[in-house]
Amino acid sequence: MTLSNPDLFNLERQIARTIQDFYDRLLGVSQSQVSCHLSNQILTIVIENSISIPEKLTLTSRESNAVLRWRSQLETAIQSQIRSAIEAKLKVPVLDVLIDTNLQTQRTGLILILESIPTALTNPT
Repeated sequence: MTLSNPDLFNLERQIARTIQDFYDRLLGVSQSQVSCHLSNQILTIVIENSISIPEKLTLTSRESNAVLRWRSQLETAIQSQIRSAIEAKLKVPVLDVLIDTNLQTQRTGLILILESIPTALTNPT
């Protein structure tokens, strides 16, 4: 038995809200829009407008290499927090977290590989 579309949609929306709150709280990026898709053991997340104001200011001063280095360090630093938030929400261990940001389009993409299919997908309550 699989999760019905409305239940899956609500779960994806809860995850998106969790990520949006995380980016707002940690990075001050409150204008971001987050979309999320959960399929079996793969969770994909796209964050629109994920660039912080300091990053935008630095980009306009032509210091894009510094921003790229900083963003890479930031993504490494927040991986464990994102992993924990997703594991708490889905109640499934996350095996891998892949994060990348395109500074020109101001989008961040996340791919999370789960250890197993979340029970919410197989045993809805």
